[in-house]
Amino acid sequence: MKKRIGKIIYPIYLDSKVSRSRGRRVPISLAAPNLRLDELINALAALDLKYNVEANSSHPASVYHSKGRVIVEYPGKKNELLKLIAKKVRELRAKRGKGS
Repeated sequence: MKKRIGKIIYPIYLDSKVSRSRGRRVPISLAAPNLRLDELINALAALDLKYNVEANSSHPASVYHSKGRVIVEYPGKKNELLKLIAKKVRELRAKRGKGS
């Protein structure tokens, strides 16, 4: 079996409007409501991480709602990466004045 180079991240993993059973993977205190793919990309760019965007992909639990995904090169654990991204998204939203 071929091993993937990076970690697959869907916006649904960080969306506070989504329950854990539907796919959210970070605590609600870190999640952001209605997270979009472009916000996820901006957070990855701000964190200076290498990534590839697959805009037409959808999370297996929500195949009818294509929000895309990114494949991120990160040496650590996926959960650690998700928390890092979630904090950066909230920080960028606060800077824009959008809140969380």
